[in-house]
Amino acid sequence: MSNDYRVKRFLREEQFMGLADGKLIHIDDVDKLTRPKLADIIAITEGRSYLLSQDEEERLLVLVKSDGGWGFIEDSPATLGEENRPEQYKAIVLDNAALESLAKLIAPLVRNRRESSGRPPKYSVGEEGGYIFFQHIYMGQSIKSLAAEFKMSPTTVQKLLNIARREAADNIVEGNLDMSPDSPNFFKHLKILKWAMEHSESPVKEVYGEFLNKFLTETGQKIENL
Repeated sequence: MSNDYRVKRFLREEQFMGLADGKLIHIDDVDKLTRPKLADIIAITEGRSYLLSQDEEERLLVLVKSDGGWGFIEDSPATLGEENRPEQYKAIVLDNAALESLAKLIAPLVRNRRESSGRPPKYSVGEEGGYIFFQHIYMGQSIKSLAAEFKMSPTTVQKLLNIARREAADNIVEGNLDMSPDSPNFFKHLKILKWAMEHSESPVKEVYGEFLNKFLTETGQKIENL
């Protein structure tokens, strides 16, 4: 499993305790005078930097995706004038071991959060969900027909279908589903990516979008035609 894919899964709203709601930071958001080091990083990683938190002392915690991987940045602004304190900047790169440890730490915290928040339990795709996905996406069977077949409500069928759609989108990102333009399922898979992009928050949304745009560019297709 690639680091990008693993981190992408962490950043889903339901898996990383709201981190997906983090604000996307642009270079114009950063004061270059008091945060020159942070500004340099944001300029390099434009569109791939996310504000996780900010305290009363204006200390920022930022998640950054660079060409070398993922990392956290802690940054406090320089103080100009009489105090003249320089910018306090610290960067931590997440290597494979850190990513694995992060996954292990987050999993129980997320489970506890779900239980304490009163959220309904997640539906499990399983064999039924896989069959529903196959019949609906590839064979064109309607949700109403599938609901009658499995004696489920259409809402439950839709939830299982949506979970399976997202898993399929992850498989596309991982390279586990055929995305060759001559595949009979190519456009079906493009629609899955489009759906996943439209139903995700940043930064997951951008990950799906990058892959979708890559395939659209390679084949000369337009997203409005999907």
